[in-house]
Amino acid sequence: MKFNEVVKRLKQIYIDEKINLDINGNLRILLLNAPCNGFGDIVFAMKLASYIKKWYNITPIIASTQTHYFLDLGEKEENLIKMTTSTSVQCRRFSRLVLPDNIPKFDVILVAPMQADYSPSIKDIESILPYANTLNTLFFSEYNDDINKGFDFNMGLGDRRDGILLDSFVKETPIETIEQMRLKAGTYAVIYIAELDTSYKCMNMFIEMVVKKYSHLSSFDIVIPNWVKLSDKIIRKCTSYFDQINVEIKNKTSILYKKDNVKNILTFRQDIFPLKYKDMSALYKYSVRDILLTGDQSISDVIGCCWEDKLPFYQIVPWKKDFSKKMAQLLPQKFIKSVKTACGSLDAINYHPDFKKFIETQNFSKNGKIKLDALLSLIYKYKNE
Repeated sequence: MKFNEVVKRLKQIYIDEKINLDINGNLRILLLNAPCNGFGDIVFAMKLASYIKKWYNITPIIASTQTHYFLDLGEKEENLIKMTTSTSVQCRRFSRLVLPDNIPKFDVILVAPMQADYSPSIKDIESILPYANTLNTLFFSEYNDDINKGFDFNMGLGDRRDGILLDSFVKETPIETIEQMRLKAGTYAVIYIAELDTSYKCMNMFIEMVVKKYSHLSSFDIVIPNWVKLSDKIIRKCTSYFDQINVEIKNKTSILYKKDNVKNILTFRQDIFPLKYKDMSALYKYSVRDILLTGDQSISDVIGCCWEDKLPFYQIVPWKKDFSKKMAQLLPQKFIKSVKTACGSLDAINYHPDFKKFIETQNFSKNGKIKLDALLSLIYKYKNE
């Protein structure tokens, strides 16, 4: 029987039997990360690394083309290896990347996440780590990638998936971050979406919903990306609910609309982004219940930190339709089933779904850990053979 066939059968046996050897600190783990246009892949790797530290008392070494982002997120420089390339650093096959000479040999290689444009390939990993093989190398998919590609971990939502990374690697969320930004907990909403052709329509739907819902407050802020240009149409809609409308950019406040007798004020805050990850967590945690996001990692951050207090809306992008469809079904959040309502709906003002079952059934720390225990146990047993 060929080596790869033996390994495949052994992996399944270890998973089925839920074998969990005591590997406490006794494996050297390398996490390969080749990000693709966005911060989500970086956060994915950091979350997975935090699980491994917590569960196995092992600090993985992370090899990435974007090590500066890991430093920004608090990773120590001694735990990072810079991969280089002569061309673009984004969305690269590993065969196009170069590792430094004389790096130590590792027992386990984790590819996390593998970009959706590619399929798992041992030959690709062998090109930079010749000792890589089907036993010591484990591939993690992006959320809800094709389940038949041959990943060791099919990350995402739904049947036969290993869940999403809900736990945060940020140890604590400082409320003083919000105070420094002059935002009062419970009096601001967050819009954190990607700049696409459909972004303004999506954003305006959400704004219309929250200004009506929170017009009873004397002061209400909406944090928006700094690439946004507020249209006259959306400002006119806001005047039905607020007597004064401001926009703040870098501590400069401009008044867009004002009545003679001002009872409540709406401020669009374009002076907040960009933020470091731990500060983003604080921004999410202390915002009002309704929040508009793009990206699977962003929405998993929100659900992970404060699912009891949040109702996430989601900017559906074409390459994440499968993920958003499953999320709408399983959360449950009926409004993100359709592009027409995913960004916000006036009908959702009094909508209060219970996400408890989702947290219990779609969490990698529950679904994926059993499999990771088994596969690391298999590698640990045979690493010297």
